[in-house]
Amino acid sequence: MERTTFGLLFYIRRDKTNKKGEAPVFMRLTINGERADASIKRFIEPHAWNSAKGKANEKSRGGKDLNLYLDAISANILRIQRDLELDKKEVSAQIILNRYLGKEQSDRHTLMEVFRAHNEKCRALSGISLAPGTVIRYETTDVQQLKAEHLVADIHDKIWIRKARQKTKNMCNIPLLDEAQKIIDRYRNNPYCQTHGVLLPVCSNQKMNSYLKELADICGIRKNLSTHCATH
Repeated sequence: MERTTFGLLFYIRRDKTNKKGEAPVFMRLTINGERADASIKRFIEPHAWNSAKGKANEKSRGGKDLNLYLDAISANILRIQRDLELDKKEVSAQIILNRYLGKEQSDRHTLMEVFRAHNEKCRALSGISLAPGTVIRYETTDVQQLKAEHLVADIHDKIWIRKARQKTKNMCNIPLLDEAQKIIDRYRNNPYCQTHGVLLPVCSNQKMNSYLKELADICGIRKNLSTHCATH
């Protein structure tokens, strides 16, 4: 398999300053020697930009916030490249940039579909590299731990869930689609969510199993229902 070379850098256009004397920030993506450039819709005073490091000086006005934004862009670009490679699709600088800018119609998934796909992978590893109990816990912790701080907006004001995976600590970036946003909005004033600082009132496995037992009794089901049944 041909090895893919990857490069991402940020730079400013000193010849394109606005009325405030601020220069626009651009990103340059290079894949196997092919380059693609785009503005990130952010500006900075030229003297506050560190060209050698490709980022703002931390102590400059707004420098820290801009660098955090650059980190978020980098994470999204890397995620897109990874997704294309996993799907065995063509990978090029322009393709990745177009997908990031929303110029390409890519496969989109709801929040729950992404979680389900992740959990299916965990189930496949059940008894191999993951304990069955760990797989069951993944079913709820993915959603249960979501907080307002995990929602971030990109340059197009689209909302993303940016959250580190519980076990690997790898940063995960998931687009928050309209239906998922409606679910979150529905529970915005939920007492449990407000008390615990979370986005969704997800029950614990113990509480859910208790509800399932009540439903089984009401419906005359003799089988011992539990969340574990859902994995089979």
